[in-house]
Order: sequence, then structure tokens, then C-alpha cells
Amino acid sequence: MPIEAVSTGLFSLNVPIKNLEIMQNMKPNFEKIKEVCIKNKAGAIFTFTFETINKDCLIHARCFAPLYGVNEDPVTGTANGALGAYLAKHGMLKGSSYKAEQGHEIGREGVVSVEVEEKIKIGGEAYIAIKGKINL
Repeated sequence: MPIEAVSTGLFSLNVPIKNLEIMQNMKPNFEKIKEVCIKNKAGAIFTFTFETINKDCLIHARCFAPLYGVNEDPVTGTANGALGAYLAKHGMLKGSSYKAEQGHEIGREGVVSVEVEEKIKIGGEAYIAIKGKINL
């Protein structure tokens, strides 16, 4: 599968990875990631593999977005949506929906549900990690 920039709102550079062990042991260089993103007109690098921790998931992913001020995003709706379009384009989906796991490597794991039909739909559950007020 090719490395390819895809967008369903924001461009991410989809990078297929051979296996889960490689994904878990990646040590990203965020300055180099910024350079690659700028060169490819993408806001993030979205790595993925078909080997997963949760057997209900098709994809294990990591999203590096230092251009947006987020070195590693724990769960990324836009990048998972773009990945759904990418997987459909390359004939890698058996149906029209799947689940992707993300965030394990930074201790903030989550699951995104992706539906790929005429339009891409994403969903999941969230919890409040921090709450506060900003006075202007």
C-alpha cells in the first residue's frame, strides 16, 4: 500500500506500517515530521497497521501532528476518516465499517468507529481529561 496524503477535511499523510511491534516501538522525531508534513502539504502523519491489540478493531494507529501543536494525538477523528477513504480506495475493506484503536502508546487509548459509504462517518465515545475556565 502506498504512502498517500488524504483528506476528509484536513490532510493527513497515511503511512502503512508492517506490524504492531514496529508501531509500538516508534520513536518519532517531531522536527522531521514537521518537515515531511510541510513538504507533502499535510497537517499530520497517520501511521497504521492491520495488527491490533483489541481483536474487535481492524486498525491500530498513531497520529503525529506537531504542526498543530500536538506531538501525538491520542484519538483522531479526521485522520481516521481519511484512512477510511484510503482503505476503500485501495480495496482493503471487507465491509462498509470498521473500528480503529489509537492512543495506547501514550496511555490514552480509544476506539473510533468508521463507516465508509458515499460519505465518511466517524464516531466514538469520549471523556473529559481536563476541565477549566479561561477569563478574557
